[in-house]
Amino acid sequence: MGSIKPDWRVACEAALALGAFDVVNVGLNDNELLHELPRALASESAHVRRCVWEAIGAASERNTATSTALQRAVTPRDDDGSIVPRYEPSTWVRAAMLDADLGFLKHAPDAVVDEEMRTLSAAYSKKSVEERVGFLRGISALDAERALPVLLECVKDPQFVVGETAIEMLAKFPTPQVREALHQILAFGDNGLRLAAVTSLLEMPDASDLEPLTRCYESSSGDGANEIRFNALRCVAKFGGDGARALLMKGLSDASPFVRRVAREELLKLDPKAKEALDGVVYEARPEPLEALALPTYTTNPIVDVVTNRGTMRFELFPEEAPVHVASFLALVAADHYDGTGWH
Repeated sequence: MGSIKPDWRVACEAALALGAFDVVNVGLNDNELLHELPRALASESAHVRRCVWEAIGAASERNTATSTALQRAVTPRDDDGSIVPRYEPSTWVRAAMLDADLGFLKHAPDAVVDEEMRTLSAAYSKKSVEERVGFLRGISALDAERALPVLLECVKDPQFVVGETAIEMLAKFPTPQVREALHQILAFGDNGLRLAAVTSLLEMPDASDLEPLTRCYESSSGDGANEIRFNALRCVAKFGGDGARALLMKGLSDASPFVRRVAREELLKLDPKAKEALDGVVYEARPEPLEALALPTYTTNPIVDVVTNRGTMRFELFPEEAPVHVASFLALVAADHYDGTGWH
């Protein structure tokens, strides 16, 4: 990775592939891959650096020998052997770095883990959103006693992307406490958090999920509702039973074609002989009349500047190809809807 200057996308794929096997026992002389890692971390591309850290995190979880060798390889030191603090300008790379550093703790002595946890927890509120995401991904590699209290608390993070990550990581700990927490999240008002809870339950399905998932299915509306509903159907189908079949049958009359498709697929998995009966189920659409839209006309394609704290992005809009999208977007711009919005 270091001697050639490939397309950064190729380097990213190479880095991620590196995390797929044990870099300590790959049959290369003098652990050549370990020597390449520090050089790859010096890449000009933040994408490459992030992927390298992700690979390091994945590989270090395998065993103590791999974790120790990787940690030694990527820890910068002075000539006298003292550790040099890393400087990394990209918040997403720092997030992947934090994730990997916590992965190293999986094989560390308890006293070291506890001390590092106290330090990181104290600094949590000062971290960027991206770093908090990396922290939660990394902490999920630790034992339930240490990870669960943090994950359950961080579900309430004011930044939804952080809360979603905490919910996703809860699936690694299929305990009654986690299941109860996920059931409560299914009733939250934010669809992103609800979807994260549904997908976590997909990893640990149980018949006790039926009622919360049914209520979630029936109450979901707005952006992301279809994704919540078809994942809820897939989840109940995993444990089956009369209640699951009843919800799947309800899915056959959902307004979304994809939700109906998923309902049919899952019903056939539960009972392949039901194909003939399901073929007779016809969805009767009840379209509501729409008022005609008075769309503006443009003599030239509008140009929009998106000003961020990392620079300005300029976009050309194409009203002829997407008249409704362009009109809607510009109306939201005029209403200052995007001011202060975080981009990720």
